[in-house]
Amino acid sequence: MKKAAYALCILAAAAAAALAAPAAAPADPAAQAKAEAAKALAARQDALKKAIAQQAKDKVFTNFLATAEELLASTKGAEPPAMTRGSAAFLAGKALAVPLNLRYLKEAKNYLAIAAKESPSAFERAYAQFLLLELDFKTCPDAECENAVAALKAFFDGPALDALSPVEHVNFLFDTLSAHNLPFGLNLIAMADKAAGTNGDARAVFYGGRYRGAIKRMANAVNDGSLDPGVSREARLALVERALADPYVPNHANYVEFKVNALVDLGRYDEAEKFLVDGASHTNYQLSVGSWYEQLAEFYVKTSARYYSKPSSELRRKAIEAYRKAVAAVPPARNSRGPLADLCIAEGDVEGARAAIDLIVAANRGQTNGVVLLKLGNLAYSQEDYAGAADFLGRVERPDLTTREKLAKALYAEGRYEECLVQLDALGKETRNRYRRPYFKYCADRIRTLLEKK
Repeated sequence: MKKAAYALCILAAAAAAALAAPAAAPADPAAQAKAEAAKALAARQDALKKAIAQQAKDKVFTNFLATAEELLASTKGAEPPAMTRGSAAFLAGKALAVPLNLRYLKEAKNYLAIAAKESPSAFERAYAQFLLLELDFKTCPDAECENAVAALKAFFDGPALDALSPVEHVNFLFDTLSAHNLPFGLNLIAMADKAAGTNGDARAVFYGGRYRGAIKRMANAVNDGSLDPGVSREARLALVERALADPYVPNHANYVEFKVNALVDLGRYDEAEKFLVDGASHTNYQLSVGSWYEQLAEFYVKTSARYYSKPSSELRRKAIEAYRKAVAAVPPARNSRGPLADLCIAEGDVEGARAAIDLIVAANRGQTNGVVLLKLGNLAYSQEDYAGAADFLGRVERPDLTTREKLAKALYAEGRYEECLVQLDALGKETRNRYRRPYFKYCADRIRTLLEKK
């Protein structure tokens, strides 16, 4: 009674306060009209930007100039956060310059010239200046090529990049020198390293950009049949180790995975395992104990099957132990519960699978969601409990192809042919594999024949 009376007192006080509060001032019609106009302008500009991007992507420029001019016109008299004339010109100019469209060369230069002067973004102003110089280089007569190259080189040492933040500066260098394949030797790595300085975020961009760029360039080198020691696996490992030792990088966690991948690519599995085991003991590089064990388990799973061989049960059991340590750590590695259940099912560890599923249910506050139904269904299927598998998998919303096929097999094993046929027809429609589609159709036809004979 006391609690109820207290609650009534609180409600009464809140009602009295609401009555005593001054009435809200009526909305200003002019302010409302201004807000609606700004909203309509933003929607219009978004539609125009998407149209420009789509036309550039499709390389269909029939209405491009009209759309670009409409976008620039929409910026007249507009107030922030609406798009400015300089940014609109940059969007249009870049679309015409990358890749180069010679038919609209004059328009591309005009738009980029506007962006270089009027864009509120230092990054866009610098990029526009770079694109103008690149267009001059690509379209100049042979006699003027040397001067055009000199102008491009001078740009990277000039004042245009001084206004950029360290992160913008590093991004700019990777976006221009790396992506545009300029035919002269500028030391991109040294320039980006210098631009990053001691700024932690910029140094993270520097290392991440170099690592991803090296992987991409190595793939191209393999296709071209050329060898570049600067993008070799050894060079990538050295880069990652430098990043891990860099005191200015704010978070080394990503580079732990990069180092493991680099060691695995080199076939140095023992070193990768030792690195992860030692890391779990020392918990350095801003990673928790659970995260270290999670990465160790992922390493065991990744290396359990090599060269199309049958997965190693020994390494899978090591992965199970690592996942168990990951979920038992404080704080636990929450993403490890699902893979732990899957591995236990694959290894026939029924009790371990049930314990892992219980962890998922507990983390979900006792509720049985789609993940739990999927794990229970897979566990039942592995134990040839097809009735249970059909029950659990049949309740999974939006099942993927693997789950749907397993459900179809469970229904067939239970003699529920009509339901099995529904799943097979769905598989035939949903699969994009041209070899599997006839297989599902064949199975469905056999089921239909079986039903007709009954």
